[in-house]
Amino acid sequence: MTSANGTSASQSDRHAAIDYLKRLKAGEKAELPAIHDEKMLDEIEQAGHMVSLACGDLSKLSLMYQSVSLVEIGGKPRWPLFAEVMAAGESIPAGVLFTAIETKPVHWLWKRRLAFGKLPLHDGTSHAGGGNSIMWAWGRCAGDDRR
Repeated sequence: MTSANGTSASQSDRHAAIDYLKRLKAGEKAELPAIHDEKMLDEIEQAGHMVSLACGDLSKLSLMYQSVSLVEIGGKPRWPLFAEVMAAGESIPAGVLFTAIETKPVHWLWKRRLAFGKLPLHDGTSHAGGGNSIMWAWGRCAGDDRR
């Protein structure tokens, strides 16, 4: 069935659904479009659920959109409307490249063993003298002269 402007009902539903998803992603309050396709309605319900989970945090909502848009079943997008919305927009990187991490010098209390201003982690078997080694290191770093 085609409408007066020559587009099919499913095409106009699709355009309305994508427009609705884009408005939600931008943080706008949008009126739910009248859509007849059950799969599209399911995607729109998912979007409404994500909006409620994001609690107004647009960056969180954008990450949700991005993660949902990447789900595929049999090589096809599980949520094609989300995939189209994300393909049209700018995506947020999932992480940071190791080469993009800025290095900072480390100041040592005890060279290459105990860093100044960092939280140390001491691991080992219980009752094996770990507490004694911590006390020794603490005394050494504090400049205890009673050795």
